[in-house]
Amino acid sequence: MGEIVKFNNKNKVVDRIGKYKKKKFSLKKLMGIILTILTTFCTITGITAWTLLEKDWQKIAEQYNNEGLELYNLGKYEESITLYDKAIDLESKGIEDLEVCYYNRGRAYFKLGNYQKAIGDYSIAIEISPQSKYYSDRAVVYELIGETEKATLDNIRAITTMID
Repeated sequence: MGEIVKFNNKNKVVDRIGKYKKKKFSLKKLMGIILTILTTFCTITGITAWTLLEKDWQKIAEQYNNEGLELYNLGKYEESITLYDKAIDLESKGIEDLEVCYYNRGRAYFKLGNYQKAIGDYSIAIEISPQSKYYSDRAVVYELIGETEKATLDNIRAITTMID
């Protein structure tokens, strides 16, 4: 005797006893369906599948930096350093303008009185992109710790950087 199958319920099949059971999809078939949908979407929108999987690391770093600035402005220097650290940790992702994060972290270290770390961060910012304000702020720290010759040199560099 044959089996009775209802065609209006396509996800169920009749077993030998006559009970309905759900039809199971294999992982291979499910992945094929997902890949087909993804390919169709990418073809219609012109976006590559790889772009969908990549994160916008630049935007993430900028967000960390901006949130760090907000905390800095509230006087929460240690918390701001944590966010600058997160932005700087993305350096391997090819972040642009990373010197800004080093400079901002240096400012926070300065406010906390950690002058050596401030000098270190200002120095890295200068290595990446020599700017007048980076030299000026490092000069202030050098002056505070009694290294007047280095402070004088940085002040001269700050002025010449403005002229260039």
